[in-house]
Amino acid sequence: MQSKARWTLSILSILFLGWEATATDAHADAEPVTVASRIQQRQEYRAALQYLKTNRITQYRRLKTALQTYPLYPYLEYQEIVQGIKRRSEADILAFVNQYQDTPLAERLGQRWLTHLAKRGRWGDFINYYEAAKQPVTLGRKLACHHAFALYREGRLAEAMAHAKVLWLVAYSQPDECDALFKFWRAKGGITAELAWQRLAMSIRANQRQLAAYLLRFINEKDRAAATNFLALRDMPARIKQTRRFQAQGPRYRESILYGVTQFAWTDPEAALGVLRTYGARHDFDPEPLESAYARVGQYLAQKTDNPILSLDLPVNLHTHPELAEEIIRQALRHLNWEGLLAGINLLPPRWQAEPRWQYWKARARYSSEHLNEQQEAREILLALSQERTFYGFLAADLLDTAYNYRDEMSAVTQEQLVSLELSPGMQRALELFALKERGRARQEWNFTTAEFRARELEVAAALALQRGWYKVAIQAMIDAGTWNYLHLRFPLAWQESFSAYAARADIPLSWSLAIARQESAFMPDAKSPSGALGLMQILPTTATMIARSMKIKYRNRANLIIPEFSIKLGSHYLGSLFHRYDNNRILASAAYNTGPGHVDHWLAIKLPVDVWIEVIPITETRTYVQNILMYSSIYSRRLGESMPLIYPHERAFFSATSAAPG
Repeated sequence: MQSKARWTLSILSILFLGWEATATDAHADAEPVTVASRIQQRQEYRAALQYLKTNRITQYRRLKTALQTYPLYPYLEYQEIVQGIKRRSEADILAFVNQYQDTPLAERLGQRWLTHLAKRGRWGDFINYYEAAKQPVTLGRKLACHHAFALYREGRLAEAMAHAKVLWLVAYSQPDECDALFKFWRAKGGITAELAWQRLAMSIRANQRQLAAYLLRFINEKDRAAATNFLALRDMPARIKQTRRFQAQGPRYRESILYGVTQFAWTDPEAALGVLRTYGARHDFDPEPLESAYARVGQYLAQKTDNPILSLDLPVNLHTHPELAEEIIRQALRHLNWEGLLAGINLLPPRWQAEPRWQYWKARARYSSEHLNEQQEAREILLALSQERTFYGFLAADLLDTAYNYRDEMSAVTQEQLVSLELSPGMQRALELFALKERGRARQEWNFTTAEFRARELEVAAALALQRGWYKVAIQAMIDAGTWNYLHLRFPLAWQESFSAYAARADIPLSWSLAIARQESAFMPDAKSPSGALGLMQILPTTATMIARSMKIKYRNRANLIIPEFSIKLGSHYLGSLFHRYDNNRILASAAYNTGPGHVDHWLAIKLPVDVWIEVIPITETRTYVQNILMYSSIYSRRLGESMPLIYPHERAFFSATSAAPG
């Protein structure tokens, strides 16, 4: 289980300085230590870092000497070099990188050294070291900006301009380190009218409004009106109805018109369709983007209207736009139009038709047909599906009244394999950092150590991580291995005591609260979503304040949310409030946990069979979320020794008495 070095030095540099280009790890022969001695080492390690930080060098060196056999000794050396990097020579950096190239610290120190060289303006040295890296792209955007600027300063103008273009054409803000590069590039005429428009369009489509507003300064006078109107459509899509604003001809206006129409369609698809037809008659659109715009409008028409003709009567080839065909199928489902559903499925590409989702609905539509051959075909499809551990496989099993096929297997990891992996230097470092709650660094060590593991090695790693309570990496290891049947590794009973206690207090099923946490964070305590939700239960700080107030407990700040016990406590309470709000219905409560009760209350206006209701949830993320929660709940009920159906009888009864197969 050898890890490949990520930071590779120039062989000439190593030979010149007299080192052998072979990595040696001072801790390769590390032996197991007692719990007491390891606890003492951790205390001394923390103290050593504090002494170093406060420049108490005598005390630091004393502890450093005592910690030479401690797995995290390389981190002391790394921190010592970084803290005094201004005084370090090239020889010091190369010595460390050579000794510890089988750790992520080598690349990290390489990054620090490159940053130091850039600050000193040592551009020639910077280029030599940067281009010696096997994968410079992994070094980050800041150093990529420095590298392009270094090329310019060293007279490699064509290369510098090529790199600048790549760094420019992104839909997000680049770091400040790119400012000097873009300034020179612009002065050389690099930011053309076309490139300025391309990045503006990319940023608007990516909802990067602040960046888009900044980029307006790079737009030339000729395109300024089109660009201003384009940006305005991001905040006020209805402005697309003001056709006089977009009457000018040209590719810039055509692009902004199609963007505006598709944005407007989200709120008023019928009006958007009329506007698109008006513009279509006045502008010379390229056929492909125009058809894509019609397809997007058609998706919203199918989702938000009851008239199937509107979506079908569009200048769109449904065979080349299967996303629209899927929404037309769901529109048919909302009306329990089984013939329309089957016609829609036939419009899908063969690969899509073969997916469990559409196989299930094909069988569901024919299950109670008057024709025996269709009934038989439906039963054969359902029987095949019921052998799978999928949401639709379990729905099929329910229709056939057969047992679920969990396809659950136990891994055959031996104690010898666990001990062998645990004693490897990389794994010792990863586990020590995890024990010290340095989660970010722990994940880096884990990822570095397991990067080239095969499936069997990942299985051992997952078992070891599970043993240590490091649930997220155990789950990820099984994903990386493509090993799906070891449910004890993929669905751990994490923090079971806390989940059990708070589930009982909130009067919710334990299997459900575990399923929510598994879906939300995969049991990663410091998980953070793009929207700012934090912790095991992925709670927004504003929501946490509301929950804590209702519980009459203290919530100091967002740091509380990455404490597992606190997150479980708040999350379980909030789940309980949703569970009881919706009459103990996990389906509705799960949807509300994901997207908010307002949406769910609105969707309840239509009464449908439970499987249909879930399938026609208009938000794709929420639909997938609910399906996953039900599956994960079923798996956890099995793991807890319970025997619970995918959908509880009272949940099925709530939706509609027509939950049986269609007649």
